[in-house]
Amino acid sequence: MGGQSGGEVEEEEAKRRKRRRGKKERRAEEERILFYPMDMDSSTPRLVYSSNFLHTLRAKSRIGVVPCLPVDVRKPYRGCRAGAMLKAKRLAKKWRFKPPVPSMIMGNVNSLPNKIDELAALTKNLKTFRECSLLCLTETWLTASIPDANVELPDFSTVRADRDTKACGKRKGGGLALYVNKRWCNPGHVNIKISTCCRDIELLAVSLRPYYLPREFSHAIVVVVYIPPRAERGGSV
Repeated sequence: MGGQSGGEVEEEEAKRRKRRRGKKERRAEEERILFYPMDMDSSTPRLVYSSNFLHTLRAKSRIGVVPCLPVDVRKPYRGCRAGAMLKAKRLAKKWRFKPPVPSMIMGNVNSLPNKIDELAALTKNLKTFRECSLLCLTETWLTASIPDANVELPDFSTVRADRDTKACGKRKGGGLALYVNKRWCNPGHVNIKISTCCRDIELLAVSLRPYYLPREFSHAIVVVVYIPPRAERGGSV
């Protein structure tokens, strides 16, 4: 070292720096990761990111910090009409009024005329009533003087069986009503099979042919029955 001049020392130091710089460049080149997008062809330039950049993003995500990803690295979103979940939801929405097993709501109303407004509000605002297939009501207390227009519900077909006062020997009470959702069954496919009224039992049987029905069945029959509290056991059976 002592025999070398100042110029030789500077030249040797420059060579060392050059060698160190070359090692760093080669190491950085080896650490680089190449990304090839799915739709990238041979003419598209490659996207090159260093491993240090990616490790930084990973560290930020671990500590709960949302990293600001470049546009070309972000995961592309699929179309708004793609995906199995969305297709399943679309089918469920399409067939919500045509279930394989009908939904039914039954109740003893004790006079339907003074509750028809409340029932209409329920079918309009509550999903359970709006999407139900059948509404089976007993003790409607309807008579021939009350027209169908007074007890109709929007989007429902009305089938009623008023109490026959002569056959049952009672002046008032009783009566059956069946409301069929028009979005579940066509009104033209609703037919009364049996309508019976006596002292011990009131019965209404309606034949239906819904939009969706298993192939093994040609139609479905819904039976609404009301047995008065003082009915004789043998007579009702």
